[in-house]
Amino acid sequence: PRTLETKTFMDIQTVDEFWDWHMINFCPGSVFVQSLPNGEPMAVEPNTMLFHNRLTSGFRMVQRRGKPSECPLGKEWTVFAPICTARTYLQGLFGDVDKEPFKGAMPVDEVPVTYTYSEMDLGAGFKEGGYFQTFAADPSECARLEELKRQRWINRHTQFYRLDLVVYNPNVGLFASVNFKVTFDNTGNLEPEYFSETISATMYTSWTDMVRLGLEVIYVICWLGLVGRNAYRAYSMAKAEKRTFAFFDEGVNTMLFIQLVLNLMIIITWVLIALNETR
Repeated sequence: PRTLETKTFMDIQTVDEFWDWHMINFCPGSVFVQSLPNGEPMAVEPNTMLFHNRLTSGFRMVQRRGKPSECPLGKEWTVFAPICTARTYLQGLFGDVDKEPFKGAMPVDEVPVTYTYSEMDLGAGFKEGGYFQTFAADPSECARLEELKRQRWINRHTQFYRLDLVVYNPNVGLFASVNFKVTFDNTGNLEPEYFSETISATMYTSWTDMVRLGLEVIYVICWLGLVGRNAYRAYSMAKAEKRTFAFFDEGVNTMLFIQLVLNLMIIITWVLIALNETR
């Protein structure tokens, strides 16, 4: 904000730059674009990220924290370092993870603001925990970032932070899951990381999809042929030796059977992915 240089997310080195990027570059600068570069209003629905990717359902911030602990220093240094933060590992999931509520720096109407630890269901019995902040797909939500900065939502005990959002690009028919991550080292270093993953909104609509479909059909036919051939071999060996599982006397046949079963699981998984409307 005080220079002519525009810093990217990967340039973040301090907590002030962390908040500057969120309140200037990201929201509303990138995620809630309302007009074209020439100043004219966008012809399509707003809330578009970088002019081509439309925000689907807002965005979410989460942080994980380490427990407050005594500093491993002599008593004469207590005045300089009265409290330290225990270490956590693997994005704040393991180690001395703090799950206790913590208070903001500035009371509102003389009432302290409290942030609590919660868990969200990821499906299949898995849950993810942290201190969540969920934002709707509305430019007015950007004001909440200023309040989070004022409350020092990111403070000395923050060990890991992640910003999640999903966008849709109608030009290429792709959804993209985007994650901005920051690891807060105990030495004061901020280590930003960026990840994105795309998934097609439709299946088997373009000519390249049709080529892939043809190859997949050939793959399944070859797999069925291999299953039939080895099933006949197993039947012949069992009949000749009068033992049901004579086919498995040879280790290579056992490995082949396992491979065929794994291929079947892969085929079923891909069919479920292709038919799942919420993928």
